[in-house]
Amino acid sequence: MTRLRHLPQRSLRLWPHGCRALIVAGVLFGQTPGALATNGLSMPGLSLDQTAMGGAGAALISSFATTLRDPAAGAFLRSGTELSLAVAWPRAHYRANAPSDDSRLSIFEFVPGTYRSVYRPAFAPVIAWHRRWNARWAWGMGLYGGGLGTTMPDGAARIARGLPLIRSVCAGDFGGGSALSGSAAVDQCGDGKTFSGVRATQLFASAHLSYRAAPSLGIGIAPVLAAQQLEASGLAAFAPYSVMPTRLTDNGSAYAYGVGVRLGVQWRPNPAFGLSVAYQSRIRQAGLDDYAGILPRGRFDIPAQWHVAAEWRLTARTAVYADVEGIQYEQVEALGRSSDLTAFVNRCLVPRLLGGPGSPTADARFCLGGENSPGFGWSNNRIYKIGVRHRVGRWHWMAGYSSGGNPIETPQAILTTLAPAIVDRHVALGVTWDWTERLRIGAAVSYSPQNRVTAVNGLSNVRLQLARDAQNDPTAPAGLIAVAVDEDPGDQRVENRFEILQVQIGVSWRPR
Repeated sequence: MTRLRHLPQRSLRLWPHGCRALIVAGVLFGQTPGALATNGLSMPGLSLDQTAMGGAGAALISSFATTLRDPAAGAFLRSGTELSLAVAWPRAHYRANAPSDDSRLSIFEFVPGTYRSVYRPAFAPVIAWHRRWNARWAWGMGLYGGGLGTTMPDGAARIARGLPLIRSVCAGDFGGGSALSGSAAVDQCGDGKTFSGVRATQLFASAHLSYRAAPSLGIGIAPVLAAQQLEASGLAAFAPYSVMPTRLTDNGSAYAYGVGVRLGVQWRPNPAFGLSVAYQSRIRQAGLDDYAGILPRGRFDIPAQWHVAAEWRLTARTAVYADVEGIQYEQVEALGRSSDLTAFVNRCLVPRLLGGPGSPTADARFCLGGENSPGFGWSNNRIYKIGVRHRVGRWHWMAGYSSGGNPIETPQAILTTLAPAIVDRHVALGVTWDWTERLRIGAAVSYSPQNRVTAVNGLSNVRLQLARDAQNDPTAPAGLIAVAVDEDPGDQRVENRFEILQVQIGVSWRPR
C-alpha cells in the first residue's frame, strides 16, 4: 500500500506540466484556419506511427499515443510521453457548368466557371502522457484534434432566374454579397460577406485509466472532454429561409462543449498477435446558439465511432497492422439528415420568396434550422486501413493505405460544395529513429489523392406544376402550385475536387 500511495503522488506532481501542454496545444489548434487530413471529420491516424501507416495501428503498443484510440493499450505500455505536430496543405476547387439551354426557371445556381478555395497551412498537435503505477495499473492523459473547412472567395450565384421582378446575380459563391449587373430592382442577394464557407474544428482531451486484468488482457476507460469551434460565412442570401435569420451566418466563431467516454479492450495471447477493440460514445454538444439558424436546435454533436484493429508480427523485425473504423454520422441531425431539398423548397423557400418572411403558407419546421430542415446527407462510414512496419537497426520504416473516408453517398451540389468532405483514400510513409534507448524522433507524410465528386444542383432547373394533395405528403406546398426539384438531365452539374498533403513530426521519450 505504501508503494501505491507514493507512485500516484509522484505522477500527480507532473500533472500541472501536462495541463499547461494541453492548454498551449489547444490555443495552437484553435488558430487553425484550414483543413486537416480527415475521414469526414475524423483524422485517419493520431500518433505519428498511425499517420505513417495510413491510420492503421490502434493495436500498436510501442506508441504512447495509441491510448488516444484505445485506452486499453496503456496496460501494456511503459511510462512515457509523446508529442507530435501535423501540418496540412489542402487544395480544393469546384467547377460548375451551365444548366441546359431549355432551363427557364432556376431557384439557385452557381455562375458557371472554375473556382478555387483558399487555404493556409493547418496545424494540429497530438499529445500523449502515460505513467505506470505498478504491474497492473497505468494512467495518463492526452489531446488531439481534427477539422474540416473551406473558404471560397471569388464565385458568384444566380437566384430566381426566370422571375423578372426578383431575379438576382449576387457576389459570392452562395450569393452572400451585393447585387451584380443583371439583377432586378428587388434583388435577393445577402448584402453581407462575399467570402463563403464553413469551418468546423474539434479538440479532444482525455484522461485514461488502464488495467491489466491478465497477462494477455488489458482493459481501459477514458473520459473525453470535447470542444468544438464552428464558423459559417457568406450565406446571407439564405437568411430569409431560416427559422432564425440572424443566426445563420457571419456571426464569427461559436463554441460548444461536451463530455463522452472512450472504452477499449486489448487481447495479446502471444508476442506475435494482438487484437484491439475500442469505442467512443456520441458526444452531445451544446452552445452553438449563434448558428441555430442553420443547425437543428443549434446542436452539432460528435458521432460515436468504433475501431477493430489487429497486429501480426511476421518476423522479429516486421509487423503488419489492419484496422477497421466506423463512424456513426447518421446519429447527428445536421449531418445524417437527408439532403433532399424538395420539402425545404416547397414548404419554406418558395412561400417566403414570393410572400415574404411572414408568408402564412410557409412552414417554419421545414426552414433551415427547423426540426424538418434538410441535412448534409452523410451516411455512416466505414474505413479500412492497412500498414506495415519494418525495423532496420535503430530505424523503423512504415507505410500504409486507407480507403473509405468519403461519407457522402448521394452528393447534392449546394451542400457538398459548402462542406467538401470527399477525401476517400490516404497513402502514407514514415520513419522513426531511436536516438537513444529512451528517445525516439520521427516524421511521416500522408497524401490524400485528389478525389472528384460530381454533384447535381436540383435547384438550377425547376418547373412549376399543380400541387399534389398535401395530405401525408410533407413535400407538397400549402398553395396550388408546386416546384419540382427532382433530378433531370438539364440540371447544373458541379464537380468538386479535394486533396490534402500532410506532414507530421514527433518525438517520444521514456523517463529514467
